[in-house]
Amino acid sequence: MRLTDLIRVLPAEVIDKIAAGEVIERPASVVKELLENAVDAGATTLEVHLEDGGLSRLCVSDDGGGMSPGDARLAVVRHATSKLTSAEQLFALSTLGFRGEALSSIAAVSHLCITTRRPGDAVGTRVTLVGGGQAAIEEVGCPIGTTIDVRDLFFNTPARQKFMRSSATEQTHACEAALRVVLGAPARGVVVASGERRLLDVPASASAEERVRIALGGRPTPLFALGFEGALVRVHGYVAPPDVTRRDARGLWLFVNGRFVRDRTLQRAVLDGFRTLLEKGRYPLAVVYVEVEPSLVDINVHPQKLEVRFSDAAPVYRAVTQALTSLLARSPWIYDAAPGAGQQGTPARAAPRWSGTPEAAPREDGVWHLAGSTQLAESAASYSSAPSPTAGAASIAGRRYFGALSSCGQALGTYLICQGEDELVLIDQHAAHERVVFERLRKQAASHEGIARQQLMFPVLLAWTGHDADALHAHADILARLGFEIDLVGPSRFAVRAAPAALGACDVERALVDIVSDLSGREGEASAAAGLDPDVLSRCACHAAVRAGDTLGELEIRALLTALDEVDFSASCPHGRPVYVRLRRVELERLFHR
Repeated sequence: MRLTDLIRVLPAEVIDKIAAGEVIERPASVVKELLENAVDAGATTLEVHLEDGGLSRLCVSDDGGGMSPGDARLAVVRHATSKLTSAEQLFALSTLGFRGEALSSIAAVSHLCITTRRPGDAVGTRVTLVGGGQAAIEEVGCPIGTTIDVRDLFFNTPARQKFMRSSATEQTHACEAALRVVLGAPARGVVVASGERRLLDVPASASAEERVRIALGGRPTPLFALGFEGALVRVHGYVAPPDVTRRDARGLWLFVNGRFVRDRTLQRAVLDGFRTLLEKGRYPLAVVYVEVEPSLVDINVHPQKLEVRFSDAAPVYRAVTQALTSLLARSPWIYDAAPGAGQQGTPARAAPRWSGTPEAAPREDGVWHLAGSTQLAESAASYSSAPSPTAGAASIAGRRYFGALSSCGQALGTYLICQGEDELVLIDQHAAHERVVFERLRKQAASHEGIARQQLMFPVLLAWTGHDADALHAHADILARLGFEIDLVGPSRFAVRAAPAALGACDVERALVDIVSDLSGREGEASAAAGLDPDVLSRCACHAAVRAGDTLGELEIRALLTALDEVDFSASCPHGRPVYVRLRRVELERLFHR
């Protein structure tokens, strides 16, 4: 048997097709690469024409600077680029393209024609080539800028062609790729057309908010601007209210220095910024721009430049979460929409007049004692200082929406019916109280004094064994920080001598079972590091809050409404469920055919 060498150098055409497979995944990849080159060339008007979703033909035109005959000839050669002159520049890139692989990769799997002219040239240049073969070059008359015509994409790579989707699907991906480019490049406009039909039209004059609305599907929902500026990071963008969500992350658009990216750090920062406002499995609608010094981010870690790597991700993460939490804490979708919200000199509406005998009277210090419900009456941490409604419920931090509502009573033992200006407001009493308790627990946990605890008149005895007993030992430090005081009094016997004051007279053992179960579901070191994170605090708040079915008196309802204005994130409970639903007069009239 004769032994032969097995390692060989691949032919150039195979190398080109492999490179094309890394960069050109589908027609949308071609759109992305060509539009990014156009932006780098200074174009302000971009046009994309598609046939058969871009598979039969894809033509991109721009009004940029164009190319000389020599540049046009070199543009289709692998690793030929005008954007790099040294290796050092790789670590401080300010352009969208730089690899010099886009045109050569496209040419390797298509029939390619480039027509281009610079402003100072009398005639233009046309370069044509098939499947990455020898380029033909000629002089032609053409407008200033560049037009790249790509036909029969993947004609010589049938293995890739069979993975293409329907024309409609590829068309949708191409539109999304174009939108990503102009979202990250202000003052650029793009038109994507198929035949006579315009699929996407973003004028160069479109404002940042108008572009974001297009990206988020054109929904008639309010958008709120966020911003943060630090020494190393600047964050800006727009978000929709947390009650407008998706089941996937397609409504989350992230940009780093104008480049659309899929970055886990940034996505986690956005989700953590929305934490306790979104139901599990839901994603927010947001367009977030991050700007950092180019030398602090490596964009050369993915063939399609969709991923980046920060030299230090921590400041970026903190900047994004801070920008979001500072905006979302104000719940602007409530107060911006409220008549007279935040306006100086707006007269306070008269306090509602109660019918029947009051269940409590204000004490001398102006604090209402809450009666009627065991949880509300005994949860001192929840309403330790609810202002009197007759004290004007002075607009706290300039906000007054819930406190200005008139209470019409309680329905189905669960929902508070309130009246505002030209609207009815239904409030989930458990969700509302849970948010109030949660926010106060969170503030206490961050304070020097820690979470307020109360000594129990009679210790609660626990007879836990096995895994439950082990978990109680393992998380003793976190439970102590929550406000529990637990002693071992015998074999598998524990005495709970103190509990968080917020729990009031609720079932302490039941609360402990749920809290310890949550902690046990975390990874070892992660649970200790997490400490009093929102999930743990929300579980405690859930047990402390009034339940569906609990009867609330008028003064308790008034205190709860006032307390909602005192806390951040008041539109959602800590699990992301809505606290309130508005029924505007026009909606009611429509229901009654008025």
